Amino acid sequence: MPKEISVNTSPLDLEDLRKIEATKLSSLEKHYVRLLAHCLVTFKTMCNGSSVGQLPEQSSRLKWCLEQPILEQSGPFISILLEQLERAGDQLEKLAEDIGVTPLELEIDDLIEANLASKSNSVSLFRDL
Repeated sequence: MPKEISVNTSPLDLEDLRKIEATKLSSLEKHYVRLLAHCLVTFKTMCNGSSVGQLPEQSSRLKWCLEQPILEQSGPFISILLEQLERAGDQLEKLAEDIGVTPLELEIDDLIEANLASKSNSVSLFRDL
């Protein structure tokens, strides 16, 4: 596993990071999977660890961001983060709809499989991130 991946600051666990790294995806595709996985885990955290249901509403996302000590002094970064979470949420909702689950039911394996499938179809799952 590359040394630049910091497990201490990632909401992804080591097993998830290893799963992504072990794929035959390109470095850029692995990066996109990690980004989307990071957002998925963040959404689940916002929903108190729930693994079923819809993604949190924008107001809940903002409230969660404002409660994070690491973001307290971030000022304009929070609005950028919320924008990126919105884009990732759109992708997660689309994927969840495609495979017939709620967004919070998605797992890292779903993200990897979707990217592998999109690679063979020449359609990027991550076009809007």
